[in-house]
Amino acid sequence: MVGKSTVVAVTKYFPAACVLLCLISLYSIIPDEEAIIATSSWYVNTSQPAQHANFDFLISQSHRCEGANGDVLLVILVHSKPTERAMRTEIRESWASEKQVDGQEIVTLFVLGRSNDDRQLNDDLVNENKKYGDIILVDFIDSYDNLTLKTVACLQWTSQYCRKSKYFLKMDSDMMVNIRAVAKFLRTAPSKGFVTGEVAYTSPIRFRLRKWHVSRKEYPYSKYPPYMLGTYLLSMDVVQQLYATAKHTMFYRFEDVYIGICLRKINLTPRYDERFQVNFAAKTGRTGCEMKKLFVGHHVVQEYVHRVWEDMLDVNKVC
Repeated sequence: MVGKSTVVAVTKYFPAACVLLCLISLYSIIPDEEAIIATSSWYVNTSQPAQHANFDFLISQSHRCEGANGDVLLVILVHSKPTERAMRTEIRESWASEKQVDGQEIVTLFVLGRSNDDRQLNDDLVNENKKYGDIILVDFIDSYDNLTLKTVACLQWTSQYCRKSKYFLKMDSDMMVNIRAVAKFLRTAPSKGFVTGEVAYTSPIRFRLRKWHVSRKEYPYSKYPPYMLGTYLLSMDVVQQLYATAKHTMFYRFEDVYIGICLRKINLTPRYDERFQVNFAAKTGRTGCEMKKLFVGHHVVQEYVHRVWEDMLDVNKVC
């Protein structure tokens, strides 16, 4: 005979148990196989090239990879904002001032969209470029939601104007690169099919109250393909393949994941390298001694850029 307490317990928890079983059943039928991701019509735009993959460059720098000796080792494109002139100045006067390593050219440029509501700021960008000649201005509104557009614009620009260069490095403005260490590494790096950075394996956030919530309509799968966090190093053939793939891949607002999707579609898996550190955080007291061991450090605030760079190059500094 079933006791009263048992009946009460069943009555109390039965609805919750039913909901849980339904969720488990629903989750189990959500496709997450990478093979499905690579071929799904959700990813593939089989019509004309996507609008988010063909940009006009208001300032193009189309000549910058025509080096004096035609030997550009590395193209570094830095995501920047129109309002970040002071940060760009710090970068120009520190690590971006290294333009050659062992006779091979390093090209560093800033990629920006235009300001939506500040005509004077757009004019200031034109004048800044006249002085420094290192700004690529793309014809879209510069905003966080358009970071994927900025990333694809980088691929487009590099594919169009730097096809003969050897490698490509994408960075954000709050990152620092150890150019000498990267150049030394590239002497023996693969020249084809090369993709490396700090690799992440994550899933979309489904909880609706979270800031980065993603609906199943926006992204229907339970896992993301492997992707790189913020910065990555590519051989030039991969840049061209990614841009060709982006032309027929649906827009996705998270730029790093979007590149992971495109890599999955061309059957390339990024190689993890611990020398790309997304949590370097110079603002917490990291020094050039630590940067000597890295390729790229992230979260380097403006007032630390020059000091960390000088410490990194100081051969007499005891670490």
